[in-house]
Amino acid sequence: MASIVRTVLPEKLGQWKLCLAGSFGAEINKKEPPGKQEGDVSKMSSDSSTSPDKAVEHWQRTKSLMWITLAIWFVFGFVVHFFVSALNEINFIGFPLGFYMAAQGSLIVFVVLIFWYASKQNQIDEDCGMAED
Repeated sequence: MASIVRTVLPEKLGQWKLCLAGSFGAEINKKEPPGKQEGDVSKMSSDSSTSPDKAVEHWQRTKSLMWITLAIWFVFGFVVHFFVSALNEINFIGFPLGFYMAAQGSLIVFVVLIFWYASKQNQIDEDCGMAED
């Protein structure tokens, strides 16, 4: 792509100017909003520079957490329901366990899984110096 595509967003949307050039990359130019000086880093995290080793560790730990979360999701989303006939022989709170897991149990596990995942990811982010403020 030899042509240059230019898109200028309205002033009210943050005064951004985006220029895309060629197929090898993009260049983004930004005007500083009024009241903020160029180079003002007051909004940035104090630990904005992350070493490559920390970045690799962060990605490895995040991938591990993702695979564990997907495995738990798969077990409670598919495997439990695959064995629903066998689980119906067990009673849980007066209901067959297979019915209970299909109606409520898996949903409860999914909600708990969401909060557990968010907590573990925040812990990983903090340990690797990539936590949000």
